[in-house]
Amino acid sequence: MFGVSWKIFCSQFKFIFIILLGLYGISTALSGFFVSSGVNEHWAVKTFGFSNLFGFVGPVVVIAIVDQALKAQSVSWTTIWQFVRPILRSALLIQLIFVVGNLIADLPGHLIPTESAPQLIPSLIRLGVAVIQAILVIYFSFTYQALSFKGKRGFSAFIYSIRAVKGSWWKLFAVRALFSLPVIMFFLVTTLCDPEFVLQVLMPIVGHLFFPIYAVLSGYCTVFYTLFFLNIVRYDLHFTEVES
Repeated sequence: MFGVSWKIFCSQFKFIFIILLGLYGISTALSGFFVSSGVNEHWAVKTFGFSNLFGFVGPVVVIAIVDQALKAQSVSWTTIWQFVRPILRSALLIQLIFVVGNLIADLPGHLIPTESAPQLIPSLIRLGVAVIQAILVIYFSFTYQALSFKGKRGFSAFIYSIRAVKGSWWKLFAVRALFSLPVIMFFLVTTLCDPEFVLQVLMPIVGHLFFPIYAVLSGYCTVFYTLFFLNIVRYDLHFTEVES
């Protein structure tokens, strides 16, 4: 699976890299604008993240590229648009559900007044929420694939994803952890190294390389997840589809 994913990723690198790098650049610019304008001062606005509303574009475009590559079709911006256009509104709705879900998940930790409660309680609540989110992120790994290939819209895409993930949760968790390893290593290095070294040496390098590297990792991850999804729904005899 890794080999096939890498082959498709490399063959369509130009399209995947350009679209993801462009999206991350736009997202960063929007986040910077909201911070500089003071809009991001409230925790709810920070969590909602207006730039996150465009987070569906990257996965859907990469899924379109994988679909055309598997069909041995010539990939172009026109064919990508033809695949993406019919599902744009549904993909935006799914992304909105993700963003609002994060907002609701972040709510309990901010509702408890720290003045009248021990600091440990909000910390435990945030930890519990983080664990639940980590579990659900894996179960919702195939929502855009369910929309793109099975026509599942809204909450039915989430339900379909949960059904597809069952039995493969730990495999998908391991894959996500593997792809997240470079980011985890970076944060460990910045935590353990001398702050002056981090500020003067590491940060300028990361400033130039972080988004290209992240675009490569997330692009390849989406290719792998898409092939994994197709393998489950087409060949896994233990998976039974239920129309919803």
